[in-house]
Amino acid sequence: LAGRVTEGTSDPVLRARAVLVRLEGPRGLGPDELDAVLSDLPLAALDKELRVRLDVNRIWTAMSAADVARLDQLGKELDVSHANARWDLVASLGMAYTFVGRHDRGVALLKRAVALSADLDPELLAGEPLLLWAMIPGWLGKDASDHRTRMAYMAKRSRASGRPTLTASAAFFSQC
Repeated sequence: LAGRVTEGTSDPVLRARAVLVRLEGPRGLGPDELDAVLSDLPLAALDKELRVRLDVNRIWTAMSAADVARLDQLGKELDVSHANARWDLVASLGMAYTFVGRHDRGVALLKRAVALSADLDPELLAGEPLLLWAMIPGWLGKDASDHRTRMAYMAKRSRASGRPTLTASAAFFSQC
């Protein structure tokens, strides 16, 4: 159904949301397929948060394919080296590099994401951004208590908002 919406409407917001549904579905989308779907989507017509959600998913898709060249390309395209880069894009790229074995690059980006998100109020986060914020300490492998505290906070917030999948994941990781 999401595929039909993606192909059957010219509304860029509906199409972008349908792409996100397809990414979360059982089959997902591969990096080339995602690029093809996004190639004719007028990204400038999307609000910043929806665009960032798509960009984070582009990073995860490249990570899942272990496509380091694509991660490098996304890092340049999304300008994560810029002083005012979005913390969530920097964190996603850092996690992706770490996952594919580029630890030095990944850890440097994760440390930057920590600095960029230092003044962030987690009360203002929900869903995927909250998950990213909660996961950073675990990916850095340093302060286990900070990781457990963030995951417990996320579990509480996810439970209150009726997000069982996020609640279960956060509850599991808060015990690690």
